[in-house]
Amino acid sequence: MKNLFVLSVVFLMVACGPRKDVQINVIPKPAKVETGKGSFLLNEKTVIVAKTDDEKKVSHFLTNALKKFNGLQVTEGDAVNNAIVLSIDGNSGMAAEAYRMVVSKNGVRLTASSPAGLFYGVQSLIQLCGTGKDISIPCMTIEDKPRFAWRGMHLDEARHFQGKEFVKKFIDMLAMHKLNVLHWHLTDDQGWRIEIKRYPKLTSIGAWREDRRGEPWSIDDDQRLPYDTSKPFYGGFYTQDDIREIVAYAAERYITIVPEIEMPGHSRAALVAYPEVSCFGKEKKVPPGGYVGEHWDFSDPYCAGKEETFVFLQHVLDEVISLFPSPYIHIGGDECTKRVWKKCPLCQARIKKEKLKDEFELQSYFIRRIEKYLASKGKRMIGWQEIMEGGMDPSALIMPWRGDDALPVALEAAQKGHQVIMVPSSYLYFNGDWESMELSHIYHYDPIPEGLDSNYHAAIIGLEACIWGENTPSFREVEYQTMPRMAALAEIGWTPKEKKDWKDFVARVEKIKALYKQMDINYYVPSPRGLPEKTVFTATATVAFDTVPEGLLIRYTTDSSEPSVKSSLYEKPFEISSTTLIKAAAFDRYGQKSKTVVALFEKQSFRKAVSVPHAEKGLRYFIYAGRFRGADLIDKAIPCQTGVTDTLGALVKNGDKDGGIRFEGYVEVPADGIYTFSLASNDGSKLYIGDYLVTDNDGYRSAFSRRGEMILSHGSIALAKGMHPLVVKYFDWGSGEYLKVFIEGPGISRRELKDIIFH
Repeated sequence: MKNLFVLSVVFLMVACGPRKDVQINVIPKPAKVETGKGSFLLNEKTVIVAKTDDEKKVSHFLTNALKKFNGLQVTEGDAVNNAIVLSIDGNSGMAAEAYRMVVSKNGVRLTASSPAGLFYGVQSLIQLCGTGKDISIPCMTIEDKPRFAWRGMHLDEARHFQGKEFVKKFIDMLAMHKLNVLHWHLTDDQGWRIEIKRYPKLTSIGAWREDRRGEPWSIDDDQRLPYDTSKPFYGGFYTQDDIREIVAYAAERYITIVPEIEMPGHSRAALVAYPEVSCFGKEKKVPPGGYVGEHWDFSDPYCAGKEETFVFLQHVLDEVISLFPSPYIHIGGDECTKRVWKKCPLCQARIKKEKLKDEFELQSYFIRRIEKYLASKGKRMIGWQEIMEGGMDPSALIMPWRGDDALPVALEAAQKGHQVIMVPSSYLYFNGDWESMELSHIYHYDPIPEGLDSNYHAAIIGLEACIWGENTPSFREVEYQTMPRMAALAEIGWTPKEKKDWKDFVARVEKIKALYKQMDINYYVPSPRGLPEKTVFTATATVAFDTVPEGLLIRYTTDSSEPSVKSSLYEKPFEISSTTLIKAAAFDRYGQKSKTVVALFEKQSFRKAVSVPHAEKGLRYFIYAGRFRGADLIDKAIPCQTGVTDTLGALVKNGDKDGGIRFEGYVEVPADGIYTFSLASNDGSKLYIGDYLVTDNDGYRSAFSRRGEMILSHGSIALAKGMHPLVVKYFDWGSGEYLKVFIEGPGISRRELKDIIFH
C-alpha cells in the first residue's frame, strides 16, 4: 500500500497541464481525453508493475503485444520511474468496463474497477504504442467507458467451417476493438458444427455435405436427391474439448461466447441426421447450398407435434449449456416455414389440443417451451425478431434484423418489456460487398436514433454485426468482409454519440491498419476502379483508372500474372494497340493488397453485315417449359410455343412459372461502330451476335438490387453498318420473370432494343 501511495504521488507530481480535444490513435475513440506537454518514452528498460493475479493476467497481454508489435522484451517487476502500473481498484467507483489511464513523462498508470476494464485500458495502450521500437506516448489522461453493454460480433460457421485457430484469431480481432460478445452460429441447414455426445449422428452425418463451393448458393429442390458419391465431402465440427478451449480463450479476453442452436427452422442438418424429429422424415441429405423451396420458403422445421422433438432438443441444450458459461443461449427462431406444419397431422393435433389459433401461435408455443426449459437451467433465451410472432415472454432478448423494419420491431419489443440488441441488416450485415455498404454508411448508424421515445432507450442494450457464411468459404474472406468494418462497429458501441467524428475516425483507422498488418489480417483495401471487365476497340484503347485514393498505389500486369509490389506502377493513362489482359490491384502504405481487378481490352475488326431479303419487323421466339440451370441449356429442349414479337421481354410461358425463351432474328445498326448491349433479367440471360457471346448475364439472379436499382450486365462488339444475326436466351426459375435488353452506340443513346429488330 505504501508503494502504491508513492507511485500515485509521483504520477500526480509529473502530470502535464491538460489540453482537450487532441487526436489520439485509439479505436474505439475514448469518452474523454486530456493531453498535455511532453511524452513518455517506452523502451526495453520499462517495467510493468502488476501485483494481483488478475493484474498479472492482463500484464501478460501487454508484454506479449509489445514483443509482437514492437519487438520489445519488457519485464514485470516493481519500479517508480519508467513504469507501467496496472491496478484494479474495486473501490474506485468506476463502471465495470471503465478504465482510467494517466500518461506522464515517468510512465503510465492504468486503473480500473474490474479485470475487464483493465484489459480494455491495455488495448488502448497497445494502440498508442503502435508498431516499431521507437515508442513515444503523449502525456495524457484518458477516462473511458463503453456506451453500450452489449458489443457483439456474429460468426456463421454452419455454411463454412473455419477451424479452431481461425476462431481464436477472430476472438483476438474482437478483443483489440473492445467488443465483448461472440455470437457463434453453430447450426443451420448446411451443417451442424458442435459435438453432442448423446446424438453422434449430428456430426457424423450433419456436419458433412457435398463440396459444391463453385456453384450458386441457392439452387433448387434437387438438393433433396441422394448424395452424389462421386463428389468429395466438405465440412467439419468442433469437439467438446475444442469448444472448452475456445470458450476459455475468449474468457481470457473478457469475451462471452453466445452459442446459437437454430430452431424450429434452419435445422435441416439435424433432421437429416435424426429424421424422427421431423414431420415426415423426407430429409435425405445436408444441402450444399440454400434451399428456397416451392414458395420461396426456407427449410422444413422440427416437428412441433412430437414430444420426442422437445426431448431431443432438451438433451442437446443440456450439453450446450454444460460447455458455455454464458448466461444466454441463442435459439435463432427466424424464417421458419409453416407449410409443413399445416400438412402435419401431429402439428395440427397440437394446435387443437393447446387451443392455438394457427401455425404462428404453434411457433410461439414451441419457442416458449424452449424458453421455459432454458430458464429452468438458469439461462436467458435470445432470438431473432421472428420469435415475437404469436407472442413471447418478456424475459427473452430480441434481435431485430430485417433492415428498415428493425427499428419498429425494436420499439414493439421494448414496449412489451424485452431487452433489445440491434442487428439491422441494412447497416450491420458485413457479408455484403463493400461498394453497397461502405464504411461511412456503417459508421453513421446509431442504435438509438433521434425521435425514439426516451422511455425505451434503456431497453436497447447494445448492437451486433453479422458475418454470414454463404460467400465467405475461407477465413481470409471473413477478414476481408469484416475489417475495418469491425472498427466502425466498435466505435458505435463504445464511443459517446457526441464524440464521434468521421474524418477523425478515418485517420485513426489508417493508423490501426499497421497493427492489422502485423496480425496478418486480410483487411479491405479498395480495388482500382474505372475499367470495365471488357473493352472493345478497333484501333487503340486508353487504359485509365479513376482517381487513386490518397495513400494507395495501383500496380498492374499485362502478362496474366498477379500484380505484386514489384509490378508496373500506374501513374497516368496509357494506350494499347493490341488485345491485352490487364490485371491491377491497389496497395496501401503497409503493402496490403486489394482484390485484383481483371479487364480485357479486345481489339476487333468491324463484323460484316449480312443480307436479309424480305426482312420483317420483330423477332421469332421459342418458349420452353421446365427447369433450366443455364440459358444455353434451353437449346436442348423442345419448344412448347412459338411466335413473333416486337419486344424482347419475359413472355408468358403457358402459365408455367419455370421455363425459358429463345429470341432469334437480326438487329440493324445505323453505322460502323462499337455497340454495347445490356441485359437485366430474373433469372439468367445471354446475348449473341452470330456465334459471338456479347453479354453474359447467366445464372440465378435478380434484375434489381435491394435499393430497387436495375442490375445490368454489359457487353460490346464492333459492327459494320447493316443487319447482324441476333440471339437472346433467357430462363426463369420460380417467380419474378423479368427481361430487358438495351442497346447504345453511334447515334443511339441507351434505349430498349426494339424497332431495329427483324426476322
